[in-house]
Parts: sequence; structure tokens; C-alpha cells
Amino acid sequence: MNSTLKNAVIRAIGGKESLRDVYEHGADAGFPGFTYYSDTCKFYARHKHAINELAEEMADSLGDNVIEMVRNFNCIKGDYKPSEIAKTMYGRRNRQEQNDLCQIDNALAWFALEEVARDIYDH
Repeated sequence: MNSTLKNAVIRAIGGKESLRDVYEHGADAGFPGFTYYSDTCKFYARHKHAINELAEEMADSLGDNVIEMVRNFNCIKGDYKPSEIAKTMYGRRNRQEQNDLCQIDNALAWFALEEVARDIYDH
């Protein structure tokens, strides 16, 4: 786990205290810094490289394709084409695409939040 990403998640959520609830209930339960798209999309933009790397490592460990793995996240499952996931993770988007694909950013920010919680409480 990238320590910079881990620390960024902990700062954004306001400390480690809420991570137990994230671990037990998932990111979609609503947590400080990870509730509104305005927060999660900015968080993903700021930490895109580290989050993508974490997703790639997980997909690789599962023997899966990272685009398909992200596409199957419960919060966006079936809502986006593989090309839209790929564009979000690796391409450039215009302003309209930025707005249209913000849910993917949100899903990846939640992924980072849940993985940090899992890293802390599974060890």
C-alpha cells in the first residue's frame, strides 16, 4: 500500500477513527471527505496515479483486467463502457466528459478509501 495514498485518505476522512466503520460498512455509507462528488472527484484527480496503481495491483493479483474490475464495482456496475473507464483512468477528458464520468472518479476514490481501511484492519 502506497503510504502517501494511505495518509491522504486518513487526512481526507479526518483521522483513523472512521476507518473501522468504512471497513465494516463500505464507503457508500457516507464519510467526511468521501460523501460528495465535489470531494471524491477532486480526491481521485489529486491521487489518480496512486489509486490507478493500487487498482492495477489488485486486478493483477485477482488475474483480472483492471478496466473490467473497475467496471464491475458495485456503485457503477453496468453503467459505463470499458472505453469510458479507460478514458477516466488513463486518458484526458473535456469538461463535459469530466462531468459525465465523475461517478467513475467517485468509485475509484471509494475504492482507495475501502482499501486503506482494509489494509489497516486486515493486518
